[in-house]
Amino acid sequence: MPGFLVSFGALSLTVHGLVVSSILLPAAFTSFFAGHLADKVGRLNAITLGAVIYAVGAAVEAGAVSLTMFIPGRALAGIGEGFFLSTVVVYICEICPPERRGPVASLVQLLTTSGIPAGYFNCYGSVNIESPYSWRLPFILQAVLAVALACTCRFLPSSPRWEIGVIRPEQDRQLTDFSWIFSNSKRNWSLLERL
Repeated sequence: MPGFLVSFGALSLTVHGLVVSSILLPAAFTSFFAGHLADKVGRLNAITLGAVIYAVGAAVEAGAVSLTMFIPGRALAGIGEGFFLSTVVVYICEICPPERRGPVASLVQLLTTSGIPAGYFNCYGSVNIESPYSWRLPFILQAVLAVALACTCRFLPSSPRWEIGVIRPEQDRQLTDFSWIFSNSKRNWSLLERL
């Protein structure tokens, strides 16, 4: 974007690569620990934390006055992305009925892929703005959407698998004693299928 070049100047190939990878590498690294975080604090809390971190990173990017501020903002957004994006699929699989898990879990990838062209069109729509907002507006929108995700998580139901394993450990002990499953109770079989 011309407005970005006016704000930061022309980037060398090395710096351009650093700017691009500064969100991808932290996201990949953080995703290795997202499962452990989600097991400790809960799926929705991990998604909320990731979304808030992402929103702060996107806000830092939007307000950046130099590359030394922009690149750490991207890294912070990558950390948040690693936390929430990998946990969202786990959460969806845990709350979804077994017969719908595949299509619904793949919906996350479809929406992520659809977000890429939406981002391109967002940039295409803002490129002609005659101010630094031409390149800042997409990052502002990212921050707003991340805050909306964090707020929405407060209204979603908790993961039953996480509740059984963490909140109600006495039921977790019952699950490890599989003798109760073999009773003819349809309720027990449906609980097992949901897990």
